[in-house]
Amino acid sequence: DKAVAASPTDVDAQRQLAELLWREGRHDAAIEHSEDAVKLEPQEAPTVVRAGEMYLAVGQANRALLLAERSLTLDRSLPSAWALRGRVFRQRRQYDRALADLQRALQYAPDESNVLLEIAELHYELGRPQRTLTTLHYLLDRYPPGDQPQRALWLEGLAFSAVGRPGEAAASLLAA
Repeated sequence: DKAVAASPTDVDAQRQLAELLWREGRHDAAIEHSEDAVKLEPQEAPTVVRAGEMYLAVGQANRALLLAERSLTLDRSLPSAWALRGRVFRQRRQYDRALADLQRALQYAPDESNVLLEIAELHYELGRPQRTLTTLHYLLDRYPPGDQPQRALWLEGLAFSAVGRPGEAAASLLAA
């Protein structure tokens, strides 16, 4: 607060204050400072994306989409921008567009585990359990046994069940 008060045009102070407020659950104030950071550096695509992520998290998908589009105009190779737009489309139940954008995010950041998990979830929601399993196994192979994300193991159990493999489904669900 003091840094922003002393230098309201310091974009780093605005971003850091926004993140701190966000972690404290003060979302409206965080978004306000995030928007201030965007105004100070409108060409900084990661700052624009972060503001969009905050808007999406509070249910303002329209504003999040605008910021995702703006960030993609600034940097077409920014994985977080593609992921944000994919998440907006997913929230809007435009699953094919969401999947395309999330896969584009992976093109630029192939090891992004959160994006891989979201793609697996989308495949499951679209009734594609085999693709779900393929994506999950690619993700789960990156972790040592016992360190796999619970959400991924749980989804693996659901997908195994959907393809008629109850023993493997039970083992995955138990591990989760």
